[in-house]
Amino acid sequence: MSTRWYPLYQRGNPQLRVFLPNFWMKLVEPIHQQHNNIVQFIVSTEMTRYDIKNYLEKIYNVSVVEVKTRIVSGEYNRGSWVIKTNIAPCENNKVSSRPTVPVQVRVTEGHQDEDSVRITEGHQQQDSSRGE
Repeated sequence: MSTRWYPLYQRGNPQLRVFLPNFWMKLVEPIHQQHNNIVQFIVSTEMTRYDIKNYLEKIYNVSVVEVKTRIVSGEYNRGSWVIKTNIAPCENNKVSSRPTVPVQVRVTEGHQDEDSVRITEGHQQQDSSRGE
């Protein structure tokens, strides 16, 4: 059995357990053209800056310099009209009411350690050239 949350007592006291993280990070393509050293994530709203730093350092062995996040409300449906916010359109035209936390990861240029990254505030805006 592999779950994220284990009960305090499990019959037979099994010793073999699989580690699954309690948080998720989704790597997304930036809406606007970015430098080659910038990567953007959307993370779970329960994650703090400290959690993001530990997640990248402990699981992916990436040393983190700084963490900045912001919460963006998702698209929501009011009656038959879809009110759009300043985030990217959802995949397959799905309507989502859950807020997201966009985060951008920038690899520091000219730094001696290649694994060092700088996490900066994500900027997502609707592309007006698409006519949406």
